[in-house]
Amino acid sequence: MEIGNIPAEVRWQIATKSANIASAALDMAFREAVGDEVVNQIQNMLMAEGGKQAGATAKMLNLPSGNIAETSETWEIISTITLGPEIESQTTESSDDRIVDQITSCPMLNAHNEIGAPLSGTPEHCQAYNTNAVESINPLYTQYFTKRMCTGDEYCESIVELK
Repeated sequence: MEIGNIPAEVRWQIATKSANIASAALDMAFREAVGDEVVNQIQNMLMAEGGKQAGATAKMLNLPSGNIAETSETWEIISTITLGPEIESQTTESSDDRIVDQITSCPMLNAHNEIGAPLSGTPEHCQAYNTNAVESINPLYTQYFTKRMCTGDEYCESIVELK
């Protein structure tokens, strides 16, 4: 068998799941070695920088970002590419300057749960990534969460809005 015989969708699922598990395992190992505070500082910096790459990826793929709907859709596409197809969301509110999405499945949360990694710091790291991702795609908009599954909510509620 050759790599080309494995469908691209299957390779993508394997790659993103492996990356998510590795990220959760590294977080857990570093927390044991150096403690929560140091890990949270480092993870916030890493995730913020990762989010900033979303804009470059959007440009490379020629994804649209001219208005809030395009910005939000591009962010969703890049998040799915990065995290994997397990991410599930639906838009619950949409206007010219605000979009609210409800996320009901998160590959990163699933990875943490699968290996029993603590969720300490996860909300802040996730926020650092996503805010920077949206703002790098279109600096006119920002993103924040009002609900989070990793803190016990039934779903994540994400708001993308005009700054």
